[in-house]
Amino acid sequence: MKKAILSLCAVAATLGTATAATLAGSDFSDSAVFNAAGGAYDNSVSSTDDLDPADQVTVGDWSFTGTGSLATLDANAQVDMPSDNVTKLNGDTQVQPLLGSSAASLASHSFSINIAPGFQVDLTSATFEFRKATGSTNVRWLAFNTSEDGGNVIFSELGDPRPAVQFGDVDLTGPQYQGLTGTVTFNWYAGGQGSGDIDFDTPIINGTVSPIPEPSSAILIGLAGIAAFTRRRR
Repeated sequence: MKKAILSLCAVAATLGTATAATLAGSDFSDSAVFNAAGGAYDNSVSSTDDLDPADQVTVGDWSFTGTGSLATLDANAQVDMPSDNVTKLNGDTQVQPLLGSSAASLASHSFSINIAPGFQVDLTSATFEFRKATGSTNVRWLAFNTSEDGGNVIFSELGDPRPAVQFGDVDLTGPQYQGLTGTVTFNWYAGGQGSGDIDFDTPIINGTVSPIPEPSSAILIGLAGIAAFTRRRR
């Protein structure tokens, strides 16, 4: 039985390896190296970055709804932020959305990852830096969700005034974010009092890419698991 277990486990181990990576992001720079200092500010819709060109995932352009857009360079937005090229998300005047509420009417700023046929993605997190684009008492907020959330907000926080910096880190390890294929979209929403804009920098999508197991491979993996369980029971 021990030899059978080892044989099945060895077969399962060779069926395809996963690649953990930072999949996609944007540092709002035209530098050839992600988040490198010295590049010119880039707020074009094509300013997203494919952070691992060999991982079977490509990255789409920014897209917007409502009053959403990337602002022109604002020197005040750069002060004390981690990167030397920070954008602003132009938002709207709506009140901060509650977690679990619909994002349908909010001003959005989005990009997608496109997963090659035969591969799947297990997401792990989305990270970004932000604050309200003012030092005044105006209330501003930033919210986030993905295309796997049924249109509902999964992150919603008020922005601190300049020059404070906030770090968003959204956990995407739930079952709805695993084994994804096709296209997955990530949406940031901004709004609040006044212009409703938010200083925003370095959104990064983290995850693992792996080949989709063939049916025969899945059976072998299952057999390896059963054999291992039987071995533990004896």
